[in-house]
Amino acid sequence: MSNTRILIHIGYPKCASSWLQQVMFADKQTGFLAYWGAKSKIAKKQFVNSSDSSFDADTLRRTFKSGLQEATQQNLIPVLSNEHLSGDLMRKSWKKEVADRIYKTFPEARILVIIREQKSILLSAYGQCIKFGMTPTIEEFFGTIPTDKKPANDSNPIFKLDFVKYDSLIEHYQNVFGQENVLVMPFELLKKDQQSFAQNILNFSGSIGNLPEKEVIKNPGYRGGKLVVKRQLNFLFPLYNRMGMHITGKLSAAADKLIPASIHERIENQWKQFIDQRVGDSFRQSNQPTSSLIGINLADFGYEC
Repeated sequence: MSNTRILIHIGYPKCASSWLQQVMFADKQTGFLAYWGAKSKIAKKQFVNSSDSSFDADTLRRTFKSGLQEATQQNLIPVLSNEHLSGDLMRKSWKKEVADRIYKTFPEARILVIIREQKSILLSAYGQCIKFGMTPTIEEFFGTIPTDKKPANDSNPIFKLDFVKYDSLIEHYQNVFGQENVLVMPFELLKKDQQSFAQNILNFSGSIGNLPEKEVIKNPGYRGGKLVVKRQLNFLFPLYNRMGMHITGKLSAAADKLIPASIHERIENQWKQFIDQRVGDSFRQSNQPTSSLIGINLADFGYEC
């Protein structure tokens, strides 16, 4: 393989990262080498967490040299994958300097971005925050619903809706790396047609490997009733306490077995209704240019356009 330009998967979170890291990039038969780990911690450490004063592209490039050489020797595409290069669902939105740092280190890189219909990712994000030990109500997580008399309370929600307005990030990466070097696909395509999704990545990256044989990894979130129980239990322990997360996970799992499916569905439908009312058509102005930037009609995949 003459073309061994690095492929860098930057996210988004909750958008098929587990499948990419555990199936697509973990199997050398697909033509990739995840030399720095399935989910590369060094990528986040160097491109996201390092300060401007400590970041040095030349030094960092030398750090990656052995992995690049190994990929060349094995005739594989080197890949860096960390969904938090695009930001964090509950802490930080994306920063332009991350793209700029990646470019300074790997100007030849190809960039892979996976997006997801916003209402779906919002519901998943709320479930994840409870699963990880947090205690906010859905109103505290997203802000209050706007009314005729009062706008939405966006003063300090945990989740910033702007994080999933994808056009700004995509446009910046295209401007920095070149449009032809940035592949953006909707998560929904993977669910609809895994082979096409995977083949697009192989073609884009220059891999001559085979399509992965494994099906999409099922990584279901907690059901609604289980999350309600888990949230109440979370008050008993400090946030991110490992023992607390283990205990609350076990207890909520036990309670889950006793909760009828109708209760789960009622709670989930209430949350979906809240999210519908909270966001309205606020993503339309972002999704329309996003469709143009990536050459895919996102309305076909259920996005508000």
